[in-house]
Parts: sequence; C-alpha cells; structure tokens
Amino acid sequence: MDSSSSQSRSPTRTQREAQRSLHHRIATLEENQRTLERTLHGLAIETGVIVAGRCARCGKADMLGTDGMVHCPHCGNRHSL
Repeated sequence: MDSSSSQSRSPTRTQREAQRSLHHRIATLEENQRTLERTLHGLAIETGVIVAGRCARCGKADMLGTDGMVHCPHCGNRHSL
C-alpha cells in the first residue's frame, strides 16, 4: 500500500474558502430560522393561535389551532382538538 494514499491531505485554499462560505451560509440560515420562530411565537400569542406539531398528513407545516380545531396551512388537513 502506498504510504501517500493513507495519509490525510490538507484541504486546498479553494476548499477552505468554500468551507468557510458554507459555514457562514449555515450560520445565516440558522439565525434566520430562529428569527422566524420568534416572530411566529409572538404572532401566535398576540392572535390567540396555538402552534401545534407537524402535520401528520403532509409534514410540510405545523398545525395551527383556533376555536377547538387545528388545521394545516399547507394541505388543509383539519380536525378537532
């Protein structure tokens, strides 16, 4: 076995720059997600809407509850609490 193939190679400058860019993009996306979650929580409190778990039918949105009913804003799935 060639000893050079078993040694780990350090990333190139381009790879390091790409990795830094990805880390920055991930950090930005995570902060945007936290901002949206705080905003949604505030809106739910102000409007009296309950934000329930993920829709069991489509899985693409959280269920919203009002007046004893919950519904999915994405697919329209609806049922009573």
